[in-house]
Amino acid sequence: MENNIPLNTIIHMLTIKLGSSNYLLWKNQIIPILSYQNLLSHVDGTGITPPSTRLEADKTVDNPAYSAWVLANQKTVIILQASLSEEAVTLIVGLSTARQIWTALEAAYGNSSIERVHTIRDQLRLIQKGTKSVAEYGRLFKTLCDQLAAIGHPVDDSDQLHWFLCGLSPSFETFSTTIRAARPAPSFADILARTESHEMFYQALHRSSSPTVAFTATFDRPWSRWQVSRGTQPEWWSSPLFDDDLAKAFVAQCHVASGAPDWYVDSGATDHMTATTDNITNVTPASGTTLVTFGNNQSLPISHTGYSRLLKDVVLNDVLVVPRLTKNLLSMSKLTRDNHVDVLLSHPNFFVQDRTTKRVLAQGKCDDLGLYVLHSSPQALIASNKTPKASFETWHSRLGHVNGKGHTRYISGQSALTITFKIRIKFGH
Repeated sequence: MENNIPLNTIIHMLTIKLGSSNYLLWKNQIIPILSYQNLLSHVDGTGITPPSTRLEADKTVDNPAYSAWVLANQKTVIILQASLSEEAVTLIVGLSTARQIWTALEAAYGNSSIERVHTIRDQLRLIQKGTKSVAEYGRLFKTLCDQLAAIGHPVDDSDQLHWFLCGLSPSFETFSTTIRAARPAPSFADILARTESHEMFYQALHRSSSPTVAFTATFDRPWSRWQVSRGTQPEWWSSPLFDDDLAKAFVAQCHVASGAPDWYVDSGATDHMTATTDNITNVTPASGTTLVTFGNNQSLPISHTGYSRLLKDVVLNDVLVVPRLTKNLLSMSKLTRDNHVDVLLSHPNFFVQDRTTKRVLAQGKCDDLGLYVLHSSPQALIASNKTPKASFETWHSRLGHVNGKGHTRYISGQSALTITFKIRIKFGH
């Protein structure tokens, strides 16, 4: 029986395009379609090509069976080509029969050489979740497992469990230990579901993940001035007194964005900057060629802009993505301009506080290198009602003289000093 589905309908059914990482998925898609259309023999080698002519009444005439075979072969070729990515199409240039195309694709993507097996297994051992979500990490991991299965070297269940857990971040340490001890060992599908559930639970517990401290920038074309703020608290500034239980209760109500990165207060730039789009939402590609020029006259390109949220009511607007940046930078001036907060710097802590109530919303630390950093799991604190004041002379004695291209502004009653530098950013086309 012939199953006549229109060719254009079949082509629209081919949602998976063959590439270097999805051979098994592609094969599972294409075989049922070819089988249903009675075309499988054209690719698996079981079909025999009939002669183009035959004898009839001692005369050589065209063989109708050959004509039918040619039509079926061409239909198979069209279906195969429609299911290939641009990368895969380059492998079949010059091939005329469906069998030749199938064999070439199988050799390229179903190669079971020992080198390919070792390469994929090494990728499985080394793959890390990093900043990816568990769902994305799980898909990448399973894709590698599927590639090994497609070339006849499926991954043992115990190895699959071990490598998957090893690739998770340190926040999954206790979870991984529990899974390893489970008997019988759960299936991969069950592990993935549990890991995603644990990720959601962990994020819910750490929603107070990174309140922010200071950074600012303005953005004009074709030149833009980057205004950068750096403040330092007087040595006599004391940390607010707080109670652990009150702090934990406050953390539970902060609703800080989960999975937030560490941010560094840096007066060398005027906008918030990060190295990856993983740290922002509402990602928009940067138009033209936009460069950030740093204090050493080195320039780095801006690839995207976006938005991030540090606390429920504290946002980071117009975050710049600078792919080669080594640390995530916070602009104090932009933070305090875009939000109703002040940032107070001391040693070894700094504080983000509500501008009106003076209530401390979050606290960061000065690290061993002397950089103020807001870690991804900061403590939220309850502020003391007594806020000391600092005179300009106190600030001056601590910070020294600002260069000729900068100016200072004392914020009365807030013990905060802003130093503004002008940095130019080039825009090219």
